[in-house]
Amino acid sequence: MASWRHGILVGVFVALFVAAPATGQTSDPITSAIENARGVFERAIDQERQKLLDALTRAEADPAIDGAARERIAAERRLFEEDSSLPPVSLPRDSETYQREIKRAYAVLSANWSGKAAALRKASRDDEAAALEEELSGLREENPLLSWTDLICTTRLDEGASSGWSVEDRELVSTGTLPGVVRFSPPPGQEFELELDVARTVDDAEHGPLAVAFNGSQRGVLVIGGGEEGRSIELRDAPGGAATAEITAPASRKLAARVVLSVRKSGVHVSVDGETVIDWSPSSGQLKLPADVSSEMNGSRLAILGEGPGFRVSSLTHRVLEPEPRQAVATAGRRQKSTPATSSQPIDPWATGTRFSGSFDHTRPSSSRGSAEVSVVSRGADTVTLKIVTNRTWTIEFNVNGRSIHGSSENPNPNSRGRIRISDLAVSGELDGDRLRLTYVGKARTIRPNKKDGKSQNNEYRGTIVVTRQ
Repeated sequence: MASWRHGILVGVFVALFVAAPATGQTSDPITSAIENARGVFERAIDQERQKLLDALTRAEADPAIDGAARERIAAERRLFEEDSSLPPVSLPRDSETYQREIKRAYAVLSANWSGKAAALRKASRDDEAAALEEELSGLREENPLLSWTDLICTTRLDEGASSGWSVEDRELVSTGTLPGVVRFSPPPGQEFELELDVARTVDDAEHGPLAVAFNGSQRGVLVIGGGEEGRSIELRDAPGGAATAEITAPASRKLAARVVLSVRKSGVHVSVDGETVIDWSPSSGQLKLPADVSSEMNGSRLAILGEGPGFRVSSLTHRVLEPEPRQAVATAGRRQKSTPATSSQPIDPWATGTRFSGSFDHTRPSSSRGSAEVSVVSRGADTVTLKIVTNRTWTIEFNVNGRSIHGSSENPNPNSRGRIRISDLAVSGELDGDRLRLTYVGKARTIRPNKKDGKSQNNEYRGTIVVTRQ
């Protein structure tokens, strides 16, 4: 089955070779290097995709799971087979590995092709350079996972950082006895999201914390692993209240967490292992970038600072976010001072009563667009039930993994009397700040008007819903 990247690769492949001399010999060194990098990337993508499909097949065949769990895994597998940018929720560890390796493969390809595009322009082959850059951009648009930049793969440690940090097996490790800083050059964008998997390699309270300094639409410092027990996470010097929380973990286990930092004009959002712990808005003032930290950043827009050894960052990815609508920014400015979350009052993005509004784009079996409304009907420990209203109304229970959800239904709207009957619907969603994107795939049975022969037609049912939290 064709994957998300094949259509783009074929088109640009032709563009790159249209100017090649018809000598019957191998292509020139630049083109050969481009194709070699393409092959490495494609093999890596196919290999990681197959690993995840194999994991889903094993999970589906597990005799220990019940029928409902088996149906959910089967629906996730079908959805992933159709769109490999939607990894399953039911296998979080396998999905995280898949996403990390996909991002790394693209980071290597992007660095390689950016250099080759510059070489093509130097050789006055501007059309080929533009085609190569267009392909990179097209890959990002086709697969949302590729909108992330792997900062570890794309950053070289300078002399100022080498005494305190090193890269070991594609992981960032603090090794020095003195404070060290790593400066990054992420893609330009004032609003962005940073995702890092961070762990301590020493006793939690033995050394100082890790600090993430950022300079975008908000300027500030996120401190990870501070406090007496080395388990706090804090937005430093946040006006309007203490934007801090504790990272919970068994006492016998060293600190290890996935931290997601979202920086927008409307505020700063922080989640730990999928749970929102800080949701700060600038209603009471602006964050500050301390002079000593600003000096360490040395003009960079993002930096990690550590006070000696003790931290390992196994994954560090960045993506630029689309600017929020003005209404969302204005609403954030009117939030109360109690907005920052604490560990005792976490903010649940799937709380009962939460409403979203936006639009749907239905592509198969026929094309249609219109308004969409999504509301949270109920919230369980690991589930959430959503009512989705487009040109149809569905009520579906989803599995929740942080800000990702996945659900399925054999008969999503049983009361429908229309000409199209939907079955075996699989829906996957991702919440990015206040923006929820749902992708659905199912079977559509079209009932024909001719009731005498009772003929029907089976088609694929597919589309997307993009809505914003109100």
